[in-house]
Amino acid sequence: MLSICECLTEYDLEPYHTGSTTLDFENEEPLVVKAYFILEEITAIDRGFDESTYFEAVAYLNINYNQFNIFFKYIGFEFVDDIQDHDGNEYFPDRINFRIQNEPGGGAAGLFNPLNVILTYQAYNNEENKQYLLAHEVGHIFGLKHTNGNTSRFVDDFITPLVCNTEQIISGTFPSFDPTSNENVTRDETNINYNANIAGDFVVDTPATYFNPNLCIDTSSGISTLQYLFSNEVVDAIDIPYVDIDGTNFMISTPQGVIEFNEFITIFTEGQGVRMRETINNEPILQAILTTIACLYEPYSGDYYFAGPSNSDNKPLFQPGFDYKFVSAGGQIFNGYQFYNTPSDYEDTNFVYDVNTIANAVDRFSLDLESITHPNKSAIIIEQLDDQPRKCYHNINRGASSGKIIKFNDGVPNNNYTITDKDSLQINQPTLIQDLENGLYLIQKEYDDGTQEQNMILKGNNNE
Repeated sequence: MLSICECLTEYDLEPYHTGSTTLDFENEEPLVVKAYFILEEITAIDRGFDESTYFEAVAYLNINYNQFNIFFKYIGFEFVDDIQDHDGNEYFPDRINFRIQNEPGGGAAGLFNPLNVILTYQAYNNEENKQYLLAHEVGHIFGLKHTNGNTSRFVDDFITPLVCNTEQIISGTFPSFDPTSNENVTRDETNINYNANIAGDFVVDTPATYFNPNLCIDTSSGISTLQYLFSNEVVDAIDIPYVDIDGTNFMISTPQGVIEFNEFITIFTEGQGVRMRETINNEPILQAILTTIACLYEPYSGDYYFAGPSNSDNKPLFQPGFDYKFVSAGGQIFNGYQFYNTPSDYEDTNFVYDVNTIANAVDRFSLDLESITHPNKSAIIIEQLDDQPRKCYHNINRGASSGKIIKFNDGVPNNNYTITDKDSLQINQPTLIQDLENGLYLIQKEYDDGTQEQNMILKGNNNE
């Protein structure tokens, strides 16, 4: 059984780690990491897993890591005969391998090789637990240590009991030190005892802590929050009391018995973000797991219609976890008609678009996979990357699935009109306008992907 968290990959202090706690992440190069899932088919059957399970995991990773311009691209999953067979067959050196075991427990990173994240089915039983474990274990692969470093703990009684929601806490945890690596509390760089940059987790903007500090789910305000219970009896190696221990940091280490804390563990610091980017940019083994930004604009499933019969059940679908806008793009331009029967290249932004006309929008928290699709006559904005529409798709081969002919009987747009419904054959007739009587019409076309096109036509003798 895996414990929470049996984390085995931790990087030592390397010369490329600057110790910086500030970086303009938004203007740093986006780092796109490939994510792949491996499990036994019996696990998927027994636990009710399907591809949406893995998309949800990757969405959570993006939601928690995009702040550092680190992104994850889902590239698929596979079933293996034996997930416990560690002969290397279930390991790919060009991606992070998320291996799901059909047993209770939590997670581990770097088991058997540094690009494996081991998770058990139980990690998926609770949404908050899953988010915490995914972010935590991937943090290890990207060079983060536990916030306590090697500082462990022992249990003893307090002289003055602590209080959690009016309940007295008589016994609790105290730090047990490794004299070679314990992190002192002080953050005064002029203090002779300052060692936050070379001890503990090597990250200055995470407070000094120890394994399983005394935490309390505080409900006194009516909103539950996770708080560190301060005691001047709980001191570092030079007898300074621990203060401001952050129980909400993704890299805190707590035993399996306090899994109820996991829903509150939701934070990385900027210093941790800097350290992760420095690790990814400098470790050769991590260079291999990176892919291009352009791949985030590629669907994981489905096909773009080019020509021929329409298949609305095989529409292009995109992974969740981003804020998408599919904005109006392509169409009539001053010197002709601009169209893209297949989406334009990622680098090609020389098409007309209107960011104020949105054909489809999906926020990063939505797990409605069928809704994250690229409609015809639109381009893609992923707001976590930039505000430039990309991948214009304006296919003029595609026929409408149905439509309406609205005739304004008075020759002006008003409430005196007649509506004639048209099926797919009728609305796509090449002689549709030619066959109309003279008058003012609104021709409305509906497409299988949910988009709509409307054109106002004044039919006169010159249209015949």
